[in-house]
Amino acid sequence: MNLAPELNVVRPTPTTAVVEVLGEHDLSTRDETAELFGRLVDEHTLVVIDLSKAYFIDSSFLNNLVQAQRAAQKREHMLLLQVGTEPAVRRLLEITKFLEHFDHVHSREEALTWAVDQP
Repeated sequence: MNLAPELNVVRPTPTTAVVEVLGEHDLSTRDETAELFGRLVDEHTLVVIDLSKAYFIDSSFLNNLVQAQRAAQKREHMLLLQVGTEPAVRRLLEITKFLEHFDHVHSREEALTWAVDQP
C-alpha cells in the first residue's frame, strides 16, 4: 500500500475534472490541495473528488473540501465526492457527518451519470 500523498487529475470531458486522491493527505498537503481544488472548480462545471484510494485524510483536507464546495456553489458549478473508500476515511466522513452536507456517490460511473441526471 502506497501512503505517499498524490493528486491525479483526469478530465473525462472538457467540463469535468476528477481528482484521484491517493495515499495520506494532511496538513503537509493542505496548500497544494486547496490550490488544485480551487483552480479546478473555477475551470470545470463538475469536479469529482475521488476518495476511493485515499488511505488517510484529516481536518485540513476536510476544510479544503468545504472551501471548494462553497466556491463551486458560488459559481453554480458542482462538487461531488466519490466515497467508495478505505475504512479509516469512511469512518472520518461518518463521524463528522460530512456526507450529510455533500453530494456523494460510490463509483466513477455513478458520478458521471449522476451529474447528467441532475436538473
